[in-house]
Formats: sequence, structure tokens, C-alpha cells
Amino acid sequence: MDNSQDLRDSGDLPHPNLIQVHANTDQPMSLTEPEHPSEQGGASNLQQSPEESDTENSAAEDLETFGSLTHAELEKRFGAGYRLLLFYRKGLETLDYGLARANEDVYECAKMNILRHPRTDDYRCLEDDAASPGPIEGMNEDLLRLANYPHIENPVMSAPLLPRRGPTCSMDNIQQKPNGGHFSKLVHEQPPAMTQVFQIPELCTRLMLELGHRWDDLSNLSRTCQMVMFAINEASTRVDLTRGNFMNLDHSDEELSEANESAALENIGADGTFKKPGSGFVIISNVRIIRSVDSVVANISNATGVADKGKTKANHSSDRASPKMTWCKPSAGRRIVDTYRLLRSFHLRGPHMKILHLHSVPNFDVPLLEKCLKHLPNLEVLGIHNCELLHFGCTVPLLKAIIHHNDNEKNKFLRADFSPRYYFGPDLNSEGRRGEYGVIPSDLGLIETRRAMTAVLSTAVQLALQNNIDWFTPGTGMRQYLERIPFALGSLSSILEALYRIHDFESCLRNGASNGLPAAVYNQCHDSRDAVRRDLYNDLVIAVESKVMRKDVLFNLMTARNGFRLVKCGYCQAELPAYFFTEESVHRPEQDVECAGCQLCSQLDQQVDSFFQEKKEVMNHLFDKGKIKTVEEFLHAKRTATAEELKNARFPFWALAVKTKEEVQANAPEVQAEEAEDPGFFVLDGRPGPKQPDEAKEIWVWRERIKQATIYAQRNIDRGAEKAHSRIDEYRQQIELLDAEYNDGHCVDFEMRRNNRDTIERLEGLVWAERARCGTAQMRGHGATNVAANWDDEIRKCHHVLRSKAGLSQNNGSQVLWGYSDSVW
Repeated sequence: MDNSQDLRDSGDLPHPNLIQVHANTDQPMSLTEPEHPSEQGGASNLQQSPEESDTENSAAEDLETFGSLTHAELEKRFGAGYRLLLFYRKGLETLDYGLARANEDVYECAKMNILRHPRTDDYRCLEDDAASPGPIEGMNEDLLRLANYPHIENPVMSAPLLPRRGPTCSMDNIQQKPNGGHFSKLVHEQPPAMTQVFQIPELCTRLMLELGHRWDDLSNLSRTCQMVMFAINEASTRVDLTRGNFMNLDHSDEELSEANESAALENIGADGTFKKPGSGFVIISNVRIIRSVDSVVANISNATGVADKGKTKANHSSDRASPKMTWCKPSAGRRIVDTYRLLRSFHLRGPHMKILHLHSVPNFDVPLLEKCLKHLPNLEVLGIHNCELLHFGCTVPLLKAIIHHNDNEKNKFLRADFSPRYYFGPDLNSEGRRGEYGVIPSDLGLIETRRAMTAVLSTAVQLALQNNIDWFTPGTGMRQYLERIPFALGSLSSILEALYRIHDFESCLRNGASNGLPAAVYNQCHDSRDAVRRDLYNDLVIAVESKVMRKDVLFNLMTARNGFRLVKCGYCQAELPAYFFTEESVHRPEQDVECAGCQLCSQLDQQVDSFFQEKKEVMNHLFDKGKIKTVEEFLHAKRTATAEELKNARFPFWALAVKTKEEVQANAPEVQAEEAEDPGFFVLDGRPGPKQPDEAKEIWVWRERIKQATIYAQRNIDRGAEKAHSRIDEYRQQIELLDAEYNDGHCVDFEMRRNNRDTIERLEGLVWAERARCGTAQMRGHGATNVAANWDDEIRKCHHVLRSKAGLSQNNGSQVLWGYSDSVW
């Protein structure tokens, strides 16, 4: 979502720039140390102790670009003495990591405006403090429905690399009515020379080689020049997972040539042949589209590819779209067949692929990515965006997989971009909605997500910088994802900058030089080195909290085990201050210490929302719980069916067999009529018996895996919602019986009453879990505690401050404005 669209023609915001307001007139509330502290701004009492001054001078002799050590503001409190407030250190002009835009303040404030929420000065604005907001309509309703893009009526496919209508001419606009869901109004006619030059496939491929690993930059290009993006789409080979159209990528050239020689006229493409894919630029996307009655049959069949045969064709025909204007959502069983075809495509065409984009691909996780990369030695650009099994907890494992691929000298250097799965909250008026967290689907009241994400980013930033991978500058998919997460106003770029500074400092100590400065300087003075390290981590914590902090509170948050020291996580091996650990975890044995980032990854792996566990189990069925290590093993492995399986009528031997029934009978030794009934030769429906050779009993492993995974998916995912609703009804009936038992006085003593209430609480938790599994509610923690950052709260905070600045706060009795409470700030 483009935040800049909320700007006025004059380039400013429809509300005050809070970051600039705090920096100028309310400096104690600013995150960053003010460049020009003043009495009018409220920060004229900046203090620095003699010890800090001596340490700063010592460090400045050898590290001129480090800047100042922490300055503290001496805030006087009438009748209560004074306290010291610590700022995030001011930016260093000599160390520019490229993490902030030229208009960073405007961009950050635009995120807090009404892209998902109504405007503050709009008469239709929802009440911020309302527990159950009323219905919405008009523009606000349209804005909130953007969360479901592109699954809305007549969506305009304006995002990069999505299917779009071709450029229109002026005559089309005059003679035809506007086409809903498409850009049908001509904005500006391009010169013919311009349109012809971008029809060169090599030029489009070159553009993608330069920009394909930067998703946000592609978004900007798509809005700047629709013609260029249309040309790029035309030069690509697009695999539509909604229709199961793989554009013949899953067939070899020999198979296509053979099919062209014997194909019936009704099965071939428009030009009379089965087309061979020739582009090294492949897009595999799962964009849902509307299908009309006339286009159902045409869309389901692979109009440009080989018709599916056998059981694969049967699976496709069973999932045809209903002849209505409805969304076509393939079944989980069909998705598994598509996963097989995807692996076959990589196996056959992988060496020819240079650019690959994966958009919302189901049944795709990090182990499968590692398997596929082995077949992509010439891949130069990889984009992985919003795949349902690749949540934020997969950031570090996926990054390590890319690094491992690049370490192989036989492979070309791969520039990758990654956007984890973004979790929208349920509809605003939904009974089960608690907020939109982005990084997690539900808040269990256990993890403060901004703190946990920073812990994960501390490892990811280090790995990315060490291996020349750019994931965090503006323009990348990961940076765009982080900007969609409800970080506090203006804090994201400061968090990333603090992590970059920490990496620079630690690299200097480890490797001997950073920015031309020898590490031996720091080894000579432990006091200076430790003070610099502590100051860097102070910056990180202040940025995560996004406010100036009291010095004593910050000291307590950073201290564990008798002083400031970095605590090593026993799982991810990251060294972080105590702020990123729970008190309980810090005092465990060293191998059991767990940081907030690892806790977040565990929660994401164990989530139940939207059948996540069932979808993970599908991958276990496909690859036999990790026993199948490579794509070749999955596609080509065979095994011999056991005697028990052959005698079991429920075992689908002929559906999995390598040889057909006719081939087995033709190759069987000639026997007498009375011997043919001997179970040693044939059993049940002509299956090979014990006396037959093992070759006749072989079955394909991939067929067996797909069969088992399909049965599981149909039972637990396709029909999972129906089963979940029946369990919900059962739990609610039990709750009603327990309530009646409690209210009728049958619980005569304290123990019975307590057990009754505990059982009801457990059943209510199961109801929420089942509803979350169906995607109609969010999970709740014990006591419905809210800990995770969510957009509803961040927007509400911004609205409160804006109203107070404008003098619009109403006197509703004793209330605390956001940012002005006597808390850690």
C-alpha cells in the first residue's frame, strides 16, 4: 500500500507532522536527540557526566565517526526532585547507511493516516475509545476493504507483476464503456518509438535483472509507467496456480514434440501446436480472479499446454469453478498436485531460469526451497513474497539457505528478496477481531512483537551484511513488509540504523578494521569499548520503545546477572541485552536461555490459525517427514510393495504402480489354467503375488506421497471447517450444561465450583481455537491479555496526540493522553 497517496497536492499531510512537532516544540517527547536543543523546545538542560565526557573523548580520538555518547536531559519535577532522560543519539552525517528516505518523516506520518482507518476530522470517523465500533460506509468502508485486495469485486491489478490488461488507445475509450477492474482511461499517449523499444524481450529481462530483487521499487515502477510493466509481463512466463496452468514448464521438449505429432485438433493451442516455454523469467503466482460462465471451461483447460493425463486430469476436472461470478479457490488436494508439477518444472527447466518470482505459493517452505535451489544454478534474481508457510520466523533460515546457495562456486550469485506472510486481522466489525498485528495472526498475550522482531532482525542484519545481501534499504520487499508492521511512529529506520551500527562496531572488534579503523584501539581500552557497546545497545532499546527513556529505567532493562552484559540465546546463539529476554529465561541454564525472537518463531510455528498446522502436516506427508532429501528422490524413487500391502484391498496398488496391469500380466510366466488361481502368482484384482519378481511390484514414491497427502488434506483442510463448526457446537452445548449446573446450585462446595469454572474456561479456549482455525476469530491468551503491537492501538495513540495538539481533547474526566503517562518514558 502506497502511503504517499495520502499526501495533498502541496506535498504536505492532511494532519501535523508529529515527528517534526516533537523535534521542534516538544523535544522531551522526541525519539532522537534534538539537533538544536532550546528552552522553547523543552530540552535546554542537556547534561553529560564527567565520566561520559572522558570516555567520549577517548573514543573520539580513534573513532571520529562514532559521534557523541549518550546525552541526558535533566528534567526537573516540581516537588519531586529531578530525573535524567536519555535520547536516541542524533544521526551521524559521516555514516549514512541509506536506511531513511529523503522525506522519511512525511512517509512515516502518512502510515499513521487513514489508509486503514477513517480520517480524524471526518464526521464518519469511528470513535477511538468505542469497545464495539458501529457500522461503516462510504469511503471508509472501501478503504478497509483494501485489506482483502485483490479478492474484492473488480480489482484493478496495479501491483507489480500481477496480471493486467494491455495498454488502451484513445479510440477504445471513446467507443467502449469502461471495463470494471481495469485501467480503461488513457492518461497519456506514449510515442510509437517508445512502445516499440519496450517490446524487445531482452530489454525487459535486463530491467528485471536490475530491479527484480527489489519488490517495492517494482511497485514504484508499475505506478510510474504502466506500459513498461505491461511489457515486462509480456516477456515473462506466468504460471497461474489458481487455474493450474504451468505453461508447459512441467513437460520436457521431447514430450511436447511427441504431443505435437499426435495431438488432436481440439487439444492444441491457438497456433496449432503445444507451445514450448522459452523465457528465463518465470512468475509463479496465486492471484485469484473472477470467472464468468463463458470462461469457466476455457480457463480450466490448459489452452497453451499439454492436456493433463490420467489421475492428474481427474484431479483438475473435480475442481472446476462453479458457473457463477464467484472466486475460484482450488481445493487443498488440487494444490498438492500443483506442488508436484512445480517440482517437476524446476527439475526440467531449472537450469534455464534466470529470474524467478514466487507470489503466494502454497505448500512451499524453507526445506522445499533448499531442495529447489539445487536445480537453479543459473538463477540470478529470486523474489519470494507472501507465501502462506513462510512467516517472519522463517527469515533467518531462508537467509541461510540463500547464503548456502551462493557459497557454491558452481552457482551464480543470487540476489534474493523476501516478504514474509502478512497477517490481516478479521473484518473490523467481526466479533472475533482484536486487532491487526501483521507479524502474527493472534495475540496470545505472551510476546511483545516489536521487541521480538528486533531480536530476529539482529541476526538477520548481521547475516545479510556479512554476505552482501540487501534486504533492509527502502525499495526491498523485506523493508516494505517491515513498514507494514505496527512499529511506533518514526522508529523503524532508527531500529535498523542501530542494528547496522552494532554490526559495524562488532565487525571492527572481530575483523580488525571497519571504516578504516583498527580494532586494536578498542582492545587497549576496555572502558571505552564497553561504554561504546552499551551506548549502541541503548540506542537500540530506545528505538524499539520509540520514546526518550528514563536513565534508571533503561539501566534496569539492560542489566542482568549483576551488571550490563550481553546474554547469549541458547537457541539462535544471538548475544543481546537482558531487555530481549524474560527474567525467567535469563536465569535458566545457559543452553535453555531463550530470547524473545526465538519465542516469536516458536509461536508462529505452533499457530493454529487458518489450518496452519494442517498445511505443515501436508508437507510432512509429501516428503515423508524429511526422509526425502532431494527433488530427484521425490520424482524418480521407487519402492517394492510389501506382501501385506498387496493383499490389502484398500491399498491402491494400481494407482501407484510403475507398470500397468496389462504389462504385469503380459510379463508373467505362462501358467496352466489351474495354476492361474494360485495366490502365488496373482492376488485380489490381478496384483502380482509372491512368486512374481520385484519389478512387477514396484510403485512410484511420488504417487504414494501425493495420494497420502491428498487424503489428509481433503479430510482436514477441505472439510476441516465443517468439522470445526461441529466441534464448536459440541463445546457450546457442554458450556450451557455446566452453566446450568452452576446456576442451579448443584455445585455444593468450593472445589466443585472451581472445577466447573475452570472447565468452562478451557472449553471457551477451545471454541476460540476452532474459530481461529477457520479464520473467523483470533486466538486469545489467558485473561485476554493484550501484549502485541497492533495497528488499532498505534492509530489511536496518534489520534489522541493530534487532538491534544489541536486543542480538540474533550474533558471526559480523568484520562491519560498517549505518550504523557508517568511510565518508562
